[in-house]
Amino acid sequence: MAKRWAAVGAGAVIVAAVAAWAVAYGATTGSGQSPAISGWAGSVSALVFDLAAATTIGLLVLASFALDPTRDEFPRALDTAAVSAGVMTIFAAASGFLSTQSAQSAAWLVTALIAAVITALCFLIRSLGGAAFLVILAIASLWPVADAEAAGLAPGGAESLMLHVVFASVWLGGLAALVFLRPRLGESRWRVVATRFRPLADVSFIVVALSGASEAVYRLGSSPDLGADYGVLLLSKVVILVAAAVVLLVIRSRNHAPTLPRLLALELGFLAIAFGVSAVLPSRQAPIARAVPANATPAEILTSHPLPPPFGFANLLGEWRLDLGWALAFAFAAVLYVVGVRHLRHRGHHWPVGRTILWFAGLALAAWLTSGGPAVYRNTLFSVDVAVGLAWSLVVPLLLVQGAPLRLACRTLHTRTDGSRGAREWLRAFSRSRIVRFFAHPATAAVVFAGSVWAFSVGPLLRWSTVNSFGHGWAALQLLAAGLLLVHALTARTARLRTGWRLLLLAGVTAALVATGLWAASTDELLLADWFGAMGRTWGAPPSVDQVAGGTVFWIGSIVVAAVLSAIIVARRRDSRTSRASAARPSRRVL
Repeated sequence: MAKRWAAVGAGAVIVAAVAAWAVAYGATTGSGQSPAISGWAGSVSALVFDLAAATTIGLLVLASFALDPTRDEFPRALDTAAVSAGVMTIFAAASGFLSTQSAQSAAWLVTALIAAVITALCFLIRSLGGAAFLVILAIASLWPVADAEAAGLAPGGAESLMLHVVFASVWLGGLAALVFLRPRLGESRWRVVATRFRPLADVSFIVVALSGASEAVYRLGSSPDLGADYGVLLLSKVVILVAAAVVLLVIRSRNHAPTLPRLLALELGFLAIAFGVSAVLPSRQAPIARAVPANATPAEILTSHPLPPPFGFANLLGEWRLDLGWALAFAFAAVLYVVGVRHLRHRGHHWPVGRTILWFAGLALAAWLTSGGPAVYRNTLFSVDVAVGLAWSLVVPLLLVQGAPLRLACRTLHTRTDGSRGAREWLRAFSRSRIVRFFAHPATAAVVFAGSVWAFSVGPLLRWSTVNSFGHGWAALQLLAAGLLLVHALTARTARLRTGWRLLLLAGVTAALVATGLWAASTDELLLADWFGAMGRTWGAPPSVDQVAGGTVFWIGSIVVAAVLSAIIVARRRDSRTSRASAARPSRRVL
């Protein structure tokens, strides 16, 4: 009976959200609201939405990795998340109605529909996998508004804002979830859950601090006027976050103290005030806007960055443009790997130094490709763009997979016994899922990789991945994931196909890549002529010649990387034969 009423309530929320969308869209097209009312009312509505979204994300995150689905704590967390998602739905629709810009209004209304779906699913889902899916959906609901608010910023501004919003929501929402669930958990169980949340809070603080600084630079420029309203509010937010960080440090030193609940409540209060300041910031114009100057060059108009200096080896190594999202990901990956190796050696176990070297070589190459000279020149030269794509999708995965991070994680992560899922349990569940096993099969991985490289290098998705900021990020994620799956499927010691079949698949992938490179080098059509051909370069080869060079580099590089992969596959086969022979050989004892 309860589930029936929950389904009815969820359906009512969805109907209300659709109705709110229709009413709000019709109202905003007429722009009849008063600017003064939409100003303060929009800030209040955005604040309530932010708090509700953070609470939803925090509850779902705790349910996914800290709570036991067999206890009452798990459905209580999902039911509370459903209520907060319903509040998200209402105030997202209200913010869309109060917005005076059509793009932001549409973004708010898309978010309202996603929040309504989350509300319904929170009533209906009662599994850990479903809770993890809801976490992804809740985070995705924040993207439309963040993308609309970042309009006009330099490339990377939307990503920095999204990182800031997501991890701030995890931080505040996790604390709010601990407060809401404390009566249900009991004191001892509550402290266990709070201890599990502490690493997430530490990571969230680091990401919020760095992404907030990056976003301020994007908005204010190099010489900000901090005496203006925007600057005063920004400084206030910095002071509040510093106070919250101090409380976080005190909590780390007094994890088992009786004052822990009060310290968490104090930290929650500081973060709620910071959210309030953040809700007011968009209504105050930044002192310096990152607009394209009137005398901008074609490169500045297209990329929002000046044309880089003439291409050369020195500039390729000396030019840098930080990509904050990827830089943070690589930094955390490096720290976690070092911690795992140290933990393993502390227990007296050996970890090959060669794997560590390969892992850090892969991270260093990936960081250079995303923030170094290749990232600066790839939007200007087609040859650099395809070379970066090949190195990103094949060379980086080849190095990272040889570092064996999953094996290291399985040997160092602790196993939980209370029914919840930690990092080790989630890795095991993820690797054993049907979807992952399907895409991790060598044949499937080969088809997905070849199709992805073709689509993003010379195919229909080339423009989207080059011009659009979200498309660029999606292409990077998909190519890296496809490359990791392919390399692991072909070189793993427990491969699901014989060596001959794996070599045949690798030959097929290589043939597809060579054909792609030859087509790019031989076609008379200039790919993205209104982009690579409109940069206004006065140095380097003409765009048509650069495209021929890019296609040539692509097919030659594909053959070289395929040869290295073939050598690794054959070497793994010899190692496995030697191991089986050693295991079958009878041992000789000296009497």
